[in-house]
Amino acid sequence: MTAFLEYELLKGLTFSASGNIDYSQSNLNKYTPGVFDEYHHESKSEGNIGRQVMLSSEELLHYNTSVNDVHNIDVLFGCQYKQGTGIFDVRLWVAGSER
Repeated sequence: MTAFLEYELLKGLTFSASGNIDYSQSNLNKYTPGVFDEYHHESKSEGNIGRQVMLSSEELLHYNTSVNDVHNIDVLFGCQYKQGTGIFDVRLWVAGSER
């Protein structure tokens, strides 16, 4: 999701800001039959869910003017911020005998 804002503060001076949120999720499901467990002969089911949230913002201050139609001034100041969090919050184990 993205949001964008632009506002002209004075003639030739513009402020703009944008913000982004990116969410992703991955799922893993794994089943191991009991015939592959040579010691306990137990079946095993394993599941993981991984989630990640990425936040970013960018702020720009842009100044553009011309002096006597001879000199052009174009200046851009900006900053950017990014933060990401990886959350692996669900782990599920199920074990059972298969004999």
